[in-house]
Amino acid sequence: MENQWWSTVITMGEISWKDSVVYKGRTLLFEDQLTVGNASFRLSGVQLSDQGPYTCDVMDEQGSTQEKLQLLVAAPYDETRISAQATCDGFIVTLHASQGFPQPEVMWKGVMDSNTTTELDSRGHYELESEVTLRLNSTLTVTTETEGSGPEFHQVSHTPPTTSVP
Repeated sequence: MENQWWSTVITMGEISWKDSVVYKGRTLLFEDQLTVGNASFRLSGVQLSDQGPYTCDVMDEQGSTQEKLQLLVAAPYDETRISAQATCDGFIVTLHASQGFPQPEVMWKGVMDSNTTTELDSRGHYELESEVTLRLNSTLTVTTETEGSGPEFHQVSHTPPTTSVP
């Protein structure tokens, strides 16, 4: 059997995964797969700071190849909560989601006015609160969808009670 040699270098910018304390104990190169052309690499304990462009250079006696990739980091949001608070002329519908990444996007369809706030906590996760006012005799269908799960549908209606005058 021929003695094979190889070299692999994975970098983020100018930082090599072998030399950096940032990646220490979090990387694994599947060396047994290199002989069959698979230069797979595992990064565990992924952090928001790991997001970004990476370059993988693999060299052997037959030549070299370079691949570039973009690592996108995401954290799933807790279950979306929807609540409704009665007012004199309708409801205030509030959507709340927390502990996720990247920053969420909220679109209320068919409403004129909404108020949305997002805050970033110390761990790099977002907290979202969005409110819309639902007027009398109206219906609002709310669809929430988070990355990796299907849509959830919620319907909120406000119809004032009918009163009869004797």
